[in-house]
Amino acid sequence: MKKLVPALCLALLLTACATPRAGESPTPTPAFDTMEDWRRGTYRAAMEGFLLRQEFPDGTPMELKGDGGESLEENRFAVLDIDGDGGEELLVLITTPCVAGKLGLIYRLDPDTGGVQEVLRAFSALTVYTNGAIREDWTDAPAGDGDGPWPYTLYRWDAEGGRYENRGTADCLDKTLRPESFPEELDEDGDGRVYYLTSLGEDLVDGAEYARWRQETLGEGEPLELELQPWTQETVEAIAP
Repeated sequence: MKKLVPALCLALLLTACATPRAGESPTPTPAFDTMEDWRRGTYRAAMEGFLLRQEFPDGTPMELKGDGGESLEENRFAVLDIDGDGGEELLVLITTPCVAGKLGLIYRLDPDTGGVQEVLRAFSALTVYTNGAIREDWTDAPAGDGDGPWPYTLYRWDAEGGRYENRGTADCLDKTLRPESFPEELDEDGDGRVYYLTSLGEDLVDGAEYARWRQETLGEGEPLELELQPWTQETVEAIAP
């Protein structure tokens, strides 16, 4: 595949892309030899926007300056098949801003536009599971004991909707932290913990209901060891040499 400067690459994608009919697979654009080349070329163009222009794929400027003068290189990305459909996605982790600006983003190739489609925007502390599920921790603090850190949100890929579905958020109420007001009557298993699950409303639940909620989304999925790359010219070019 020929190397193309970002602007020319994007222009070719937008002009050469043909919208597939229902039930058909997208046809690779003339700018690329295969669907894989098309997908990776699009991800490279998106990452060049992040790295060279500090902007999101839709052109929105980014605030990437960290509290301690961190460089762009400390942010991370990976190209891998996250949802298990056989096609790779682009995972972008923006970790250098202050906490409010840290983001975890997942993009897919949008064959209708020739660009990328954002299918998840969350906090940067993401765990990807082998079955395509995603865990978003609300902090990048160490995990601690049990299933912490708390709270956290689970997502599951919705193929029909073309986005990640929010399956709810879990938070833990530990008896050791609130011994006087801990609801003993709800702690049926006696482990000193009850849980808030946003998918079930405001009521506290015991460990059995919490475990059932996790099982519905995570199933037998195991955390993936991600090969995260720093944001550099070399690693971005390697997406689509």
